[in-house]
Order: sequence, then structure tokens, then C-alpha cells
Amino acid sequence: ISPYAKSFPKTFQYDYIYDVTDYMGLMHDSTEFRIQYQGYSYGFTATWDMIMVEGTPARDVIKVENIYNGGYNYGQATSIEAALVPKTFVVPANASAVKARVIITGHGGENSENCAEFCAKYMYVKLNTNQVAQQLVWKDDCGDNAIIAQPGTWVYDRANWCPGEKIRNYDYNLNVTAGSTNTIDLDMEEFTASGAASYNIALQLIYYKNNNREIDGAIEEILAPTRNFWHNRTNPICDNAKFVLKNWGATPLTTAEISYQIGGAPVTKVGWHGNLAYEKEEVVTIPYMQWPNTLGDSTFKVWLSKINGF
Repeated sequence: ISPYAKSFPKTFQYDYIYDVTDYMGLMHDSTEFRIQYQGYSYGFTATWDMIMVEGTPARDVIKVENIYNGGYNYGQATSIEAALVPKTFVVPANASAVKARVIITGHGGENSENCAEFCAKYMYVKLNTNQVAQQLVWKDDCGDNAIIAQPGTWVYDRANWCPGEKIRNYDYNLNVTAGSTNTIDLDMEEFTASGAASYNIALQLIYYKNNNREIDGAIEEILAPTRNFWHNRTNPICDNAKFVLKNWGATPLTTAEISYQIGGAPVTKVGWHGNLAYEKEEVVTIPYMQWPNTLGDSTFKVWLSKINGF
């Protein structure tokens, strides 16, 4: 969602990066992409770049199925439950895993609780009438936004969004079997609004084949030290290097040997122990780093030299 940037110079710009590997099956032959702007403040211009990385994904996607997609009134005479009715889906015979992906943001400022933009409400995901997930739809760190000094209310926490930031997904693995017929349903906490309130909701089902690798780990992102714009509130930094370690293999990730280097200084190795299941991640901290006495090149590099003993 774009920032409150009407006082920023027209030269102000920033990048969003999304991993769209799960949607590669849709990107064959001719594909149309659309960037939509629904104006509250001034608009913006945007460019789109597709970066292709050669390699084999962690697991192949069979298909993506849309379940809900739209804006839904909340707490009003026309109930959100009347629109978010249970939907039936059939698991492909060659699927080994199914993920439900929910993207949700709250909007509107009715009079009782300032919903749905500024109120925290629970969302529930049900599989075959059984509740399998409960999530408070809320983002409590808008004041740490990398795009600082925006006009207006940018520091106030909101219903799963902050002005100028990407919207996070809520992903849930569903316990279903290949070839089975099931129902999925999304419910919201009961509420009666005094005015206009709504949620923008998309729910997709992603069907996967088996994992392509048993053991596979990755450093997803360096949080510090980095010049990445989105981490400017916690950088620059000299100690407490932080990065995101993620497991992309079918086998739980339990040990890792982490190597890091600053400029041309000697490589230093540290160990990590934990238990990360597939697609789980953890922020790893290197509390003390050995900086060279002279800093001709201060580039920080970090990589995994071993995982699970390999």
C-alpha cells in the first residue's frame, strides 16, 4: 500500500521485491499484469521488472486456485459471512501438499471502534467445518516504517498494513489427502459497525508436488549490516549482525555452519543449532564480529558453509 507521500519530492522512489515462484505456472505465453491504484491521496507511477533466477524450486506447483478475492463490508447489515461462504475444492491426485494463502487488510473508520482500519479483529480459517487457524489481523510496528516523515497518520498501527509497506501473507498448510474433496471457509470475529468498515481479502489454494530436495537451507535476507532501504531504521551497525535463516528442504534443519567475512579479512565461522521445519525461518544473530584494523573494503558477506553436517 503506497505511503502518504504528497509532501515528498517527485524524485522519491523505492523498490518492492516479491518472490512469485509459486505463480510461475501462470506466466507462460502471454500474461497481463496490472498495478491498481485506488486513490486516497496522490497517485504514483510504477515500473515492473521480472527477474528470472535459474534453478529448481523447492517444490513444483501443480496449480493455484482462487477462493475469495474482493472487498467485503464488515459488521453491517450485509454480513461479511454472507459473502465468505464455504467453498468446495478437490485436491489433485498428484498433490502432496496444499497451502492456504490469505492476504487481508482492514479499512474504514466507523464510529464505535474505528474499524476496520484501526481495530484489531480475529480471522478464522476452517477446513471441513473445523477451525485450523486463528489470526489477529493487526500490524503493531507502523512507527518503525522505513519511509519516515510521511504526512498524516503513518505511525499509527493498523489492520495488517502500514502506509508504504508490503502486505504480509498468512500461509497455512492444510492436512488433506490427494484426490479428496474438502471445504474451506474464512470467518471474521463478530462485530456490529456504526458506519462503514470493510476488509480486502484474497484467499488462494496452492497445490504442490513432493519436495525436490531433502536437505536445503538458505540465507533469505541480511537484516544488518546492510544498506537495504527497508532496514534503514536499524542500520548502519557494527555488531549484532542479523540475517534470516530458512529451511527449504523436506528434512528439518537442525545445524548450520555459518561463514562470514568483512572485506578481505579472514573468514570467520560460527555454529547454529535449532529445529526448523520446511519453510520455517529464524532470525539468527552474530553477536560479535571481528572487524579488520583497516577498512579499505567493509563489505559484509555471509553464507552457509554446512547444513545438517553436509
